[in-house]
Amino acid sequence: MSDKYIDVEAARNTKLISEIDNFRNRYIDIDSTLGLTVIFPGFEITSVEKNLYLIYSDSTKVDFKSNWNMRPDYVSFEQYGTVIYWWLILNINRIDSIEDFVDLDEVIIPSFRSIQSLVAERISRSDFDKNEFVNNSAAKYYKRYPLDMIEADTIEGAELLVETNTPIVPVCTLEEKVDTFTLDATDLTNAYVDLTYPPINYSSLSLLIGDYTTVQSYGYDYILKYVPNTTNLVRISWSADDCPLGNGMEFLLEDGNTLTITYVYAQEGCEECTDRDTVDGGVFS
Repeated sequence: MSDKYIDVEAARNTKLISEIDNFRNRYIDIDSTLGLTVIFPGFEITSVEKNLYLIYSDSTKVDFKSNWNMRPDYVSFEQYGTVIYWWLILNINRIDSIEDFVDLDEVIIPSFRSIQSLVAERISRSDFDKNEFVNNSAAKYYKRYPLDMIEADTIEGAELLVETNTPIVPVCTLEEKVDTFTLDATDLTNAYVDLTYPPINYSSLSLLIGDYTTVQSYGYDYILKYVPNTTNLVRISWSADDCPLGNGMEFLLEDGNTLTITYVYAQEGCEECTDRDTVDGGVFS
């Protein structure tokens, strides 16, 4: 029963002039090879952006009610007698999600006159940007799913496609690890500690001091380096000499401080990740 009601309501709303999709920019993708045409809505509510300051100049502020939490449709109904302007309430108040529509002091309410101006500026259904697939454009293959034979024949190595029920054996099994260190005088003199395992890359590292929730900055406060004369990439150094972007943490840490370091590593038994130094998405590569 509920599914049927949703279908009926959705069909009715699409016919209303104030439906949100009537205000979005849109574009068409045409695949002439397969004879497919797909309409995609744009992210920007174009008409609102064009008339933003006009709307603000003809708006009022009302006190937020407790029963409006995560219910901009309630606001729309109380102000305009219809729930359909919930999206406009969010947009004008610069709120991206109904989950953020909570415990506000005030809400900006556009006048119905300004809404009428939006209706006059709404995007025409014929006002589309059109893009056509080119047969040899590999970048657009992802839009065809599942694979059709026209596409499969043009993909180099298509004969290597396997059945979906064929098990895939991963090269590496990755695991998250948390190492905790309570620093003593020796650690402070050395200005380093050694992790249990070598991280898969620098970007997976996260370092916290004590109970602080602010993550220290890689390259500024610490770096990952090899243990001298070895290929063991496990040393976390906070020496100023090792940190090219900052001053390290030599004057920040004290005896008894706790370091909590979280990182991702390849479990034992996996093939060696020979490109460990180059797969990083962080400061260094």
